[in-house]
Amino acid sequence: MLVSELDLDSKIISNYELLKPYKQIDVGFIIPLLDSLPKKLTLKRLESHISKHPNSTRAHVWALIAHQFFDFDARFNLGPNTLLMRRLG
Repeated sequence: MLVSELDLDSKIISNYELLKPYKQIDVGFIIPLLDSLPKKLTLKRLESHISKHPNSTRAHVWALIAHQFFDFDARFNLGPNTLLMRRLG
């Protein structure tokens, strides 16, 4: 089944376009911190937790989402109160 851009919600497209540049950021050094996080948390809480690591920036938080360590409802714009769900594995 082929899906065209017309079939997709513009907010979904916008969210993934927003995340695309963050896929280039290395998040390997942050991954061990993820085990101490709850399975569900807001973007704001994730930023607060990750910012405690001395070498991390806000971009690393967005990179974690871009690398799909967290899922979110892409039908809504990403913001501080967006609920994220940590992927297992």
